[in-house]
Amino acid sequence: MIFLYYIIIYMSLNFNNPSSSENLIQVIQNENFIGSFEIYEKVARFVELPYGLLAESRYIDAVDAVFAYNQFVQQRLGEDTVFRNVGTITDGTVWIDTSKTNNTYENFLNSKINVNHNTRPSFLEAIYEGSGFEIKQSSTTNSNQARRTIRMGSSRALPFGVLGSSIENV
Repeated sequence: MIFLYYIIIYMSLNFNNPSSSENLIQVIQNENFIGSFEIYEKVARFVELPYGLLAESRYIDAVDAVFAYNQFVQQRLGEDTVFRNVGTITDGTVWIDTSKTNNTYENFLNSKINVNHNTRPSFLEAIYEGSGFEIKQSSTTNSNQARRTIRMGSSRALPFGVLGSSIENV
C-alpha cells in the first residue's frame, strides 16, 4: 500500500514546484524514517550521545539504519531519482552522508565525512522549528536537490541533531 502511495505521489510530482518536492520528501520521512521506530531509535541513540562509552557501536548501528532506510526508499523511487541522507549532531558536524563512502566513526570524530552544516538554512531551520526545506545545488554531488530536514530530539532547547533527506536532480 505504501509503495502504491509513493508511485501516485511520484508520478504527479512536478520538480519545479518546491511544495511538491517538499511534500514527497515529507511523506518519505514520515512513513519510512519517523514511522520506523527501530530506525529512528538507532539514530536517536547515537546523536543523543555521540561520544564516550560505546559511542562507536551506537554509531555503527545508526549508520546501518540510515543506509537501510536510504536503500529502501531508493528502491521505491527507482534508479532515475537519487535519494540521499545527511545527518549531523547539533553543532553541525556531519556524522553520515549516504553519498559518501567514508562514513566511519573516526572520520566523524575528525570532521572528515563532509563540511560542517551549521550554517545551512534548512539545518538551522530544523533545529529551531523542527523541520526545514530548501532547494539548492549540492557542493558534494554538483546536482540540484530538494532537501527536507528534521530535528532529532524533543525540542530546540534539547536538540541532538538533524537528518536531511534529499532528492537530487530537481
